[in-house]
Amino acid sequence: MDSRQDLTKLKGYLGLARRAQKLALGQDNVIKAVLSRTAKLVLISEDCGTAAARQIKGKAKTASIPVLIIGTREEFGQAVGIKACSALAVLDEGFVRLIENVFNREQVED
Repeated sequence: MDSRQDLTKLKGYLGLARRAQKLALGQDNVIKAVLSRTAKLVLISEDCGTAAARQIKGKAKTASIPVLIIGTREEFGQAVGIKACSALAVLDEGFVRLIENVFNREQVED
């Protein structure tokens, strides 16, 4: 499967998770979800700011929450129905499994 198909599947899953209210959107909400341990997987866009990405990855690593770096802010935004979003946290284990089935475990940083 190519990366375009993978990204399309990811966007579909993110849209479903948003409708099910199982996502934290934006850097501040992602950090809150990580600190409260409600985040099960953190997604950071490839064009996220360096300082913000470093901060989110550091907090996720401390909390033992896996991180996936993929896509752009606009693609994340399109998937969840907003203009742009550089970071998302998936709050449901079921959606995490769906996403991890699309992306091999090597792409997800523990």
